[in-house]
Amino acid sequence: MTHFASVLTTRFQNFYEHGERERLLAELSELRDQLLVHLQEKFTFSMKNENQDIDATQELEVCQNMNSKLL
Repeated sequence: MTHFASVLTTRFQNFYEHGERERLLAELSELRDQLLVHLQEKFTFSMKNENQDIDATQELEVCQNMNSKLL
């Protein structure tokens, strides 16, 4: 076994022995959860804006209709 392979093997063993794998998996899980929360908030915000746009469009149409009746 080459020196490089030996060093990699030692690092790999240390990685597992010191619980690095579990720690990294926990961090990834936490980051995934944060991303899901952020995406849900963004989606909710987008839906609220879309609903406001629809309301504004409907209100504009009502105003235009009222104005046309005044003429």
